[in-house]
Amino acid sequence: MINISKPFGESATALLKDRFFRATIKLTAFYVFGTAVILFISSAMVLLIFAPPKIESPFLDINTSVEAEHDDWSPYEIREHLTTVVALVDTTALLIVSIFSYYFARRTLLPIKNMHETQTQFMGDVAHELRTPLSVLQAGADTLLKKPRTILEYEEFITDVQEETRRLTRLSNQLLQLLKTENVLRGEIKSVDVSSVCEIESKRFRPYAQELDVTIVVNILPDITLCIDPDCFIQIIQNLIKNAIDYNKQGGVVTVALTEKDTDVILDIADTGIGIPSEKQAKIFKRFVKGDTARTQTTSSGAGLGLSIVKALLIKFDGELILNSTPNVGTNITVRFPKYHS
Repeated sequence: MINISKPFGESATALLKDRFFRATIKLTAFYVFGTAVILFISSAMVLLIFAPPKIESPFLDINTSVEAEHDDWSPYEIREHLTTVVALVDTTALLIVSIFSYYFARRTLLPIKNMHETQTQFMGDVAHELRTPLSVLQAGADTLLKKPRTILEYEEFITDVQEETRRLTRLSNQLLQLLKTENVLRGEIKSVDVSSVCEIESKRFRPYAQELDVTIVVNILPDITLCIDPDCFIQIIQNLIKNAIDYNKQGGVVTVALTEKDTDVILDIADTGIGIPSEKQAKIFKRFVKGDTARTQTTSSGAGLGLSIVKALLIKFDGELILNSTPNVGTNITVRFPKYHS
């Protein structure tokens, strides 16, 4: 026999386990309870004030006067009628307050819910990223301990440990950068010669690019200044240049351009690499989302945090990012910075 009530029971159980739902109900209950207390006191006051003349009111000594058209009503009938009206008004008021209280309780708790879900997902992603290198290290160590190995096998394991350790170091550094961007106080904003910064960072990345057979070309207008935290601007350009190199092809080119238009400074990073599929472009700036690592120029894949760090920094400094990418053709990322922002 089919249990029709089972889906409803499962839904109810899921709702009860939902912290956000429980907190919303509690907050709504507090609102309704407070309103009920106020209505109870006000209703009691009204009934006591309009009490029949034979019943002494503890608050006011007022004789009930009945309007001419209600001469046939006794004081007790008047009070009974008044009690019914007050009860109806109170019930309607409580119903309306309950609906609005639930709505405003949800609105109040929604940012907390979103933050909690983001933190939960973030911790899960971090745990996933940590699990892979740790599993590799543990499996290698278990294999070595089973029986004596050759010196070459020990050297290979040490090389693997070194690579995974570097990966964990990169991950921890990127997590610290991400936390810093989310808590950065824009108190270090000053006028920065971003033309010089772009020149310096492009020069720093040239040896890394040469190792991967990638050429860096610069097209930077001189003497462009921007009001920004210099460390944050360096993080942005470093992440963008490194991504353009890593996801490029042998013999590829990375172009770093800096111009200004009206009240904006425009940073343009273009590559001739593997590109980003259209279905991944909307997700590429989310945490731990990576490009096609099987087709990168380097085996030391990052954690997928670089572009999310860029996005978070741009939000802090009122920047705008435009992504244009075609698979097997290349990617062009344009970043607009307002020269002066709030």
